[in-house]
Amino acid sequence: RGEHTIKFSAFSFKTDTTAVFNVSGESHSVSIKEEPVGSVAAAVMQVQPQTYIRDDITIIVDTDSKSRVTASIVPESNLNKAVLSGTLIVDCCWGHCKFTDLVISKSGQMYQLAFSSAGLTTDISLPFKVGGPSNLTVSIQPAAAVSEFAIGDQPVIHVSDMQNVKQAYCNRNNCD
Repeated sequence: RGEHTIKFSAFSFKTDTTAVFNVSGESHSVSIKEEPVGSVAAAVMQVQPQTYIRDDITIIVDTDSKSRVTASIVPESNLNKAVLSGTLIVDCCWGHCKFTDLVISKSGQMYQLAFSSAGLTTDISLPFKVGGPSNLTVSIQPAAAVSEFAIGDQPVIHVSDMQNVKQAYCNRNNCD
């Protein structure tokens, strides 16, 4: 198993050698090639995950074009019940499986993705962060008001990310 070449020679003919090619065993596991990198919630991830199909001694099974890999959020890393969307099942081509449009719906925590394929060992990504707005804070409370009239002092709401970094300033008239 591994990388090989074949050298051809006969009689007085000039010899020739093949390009390097891979010899692998049967498909055994899904293996992450490119770890997912989070972005902003509800937006396409900045770095999309890629996986390989590997044999039992971790050689890429480059003859595997029948496996389909499914991406899912690891339940233990999904406490706020985010949804993973995009193309969740990809067909592999010569042992390479590439996701292109995965999106996680909510920010506020560290996520992990699982990559699985029927009959193969699953691989789980390293934890990654999905940022974006996650908290609302009332910074100016409304003043007393009279029924059927506008509130005198309008409330001011601050939107912040999971590190409490202010994302926006909103009041009745605008958001900055």
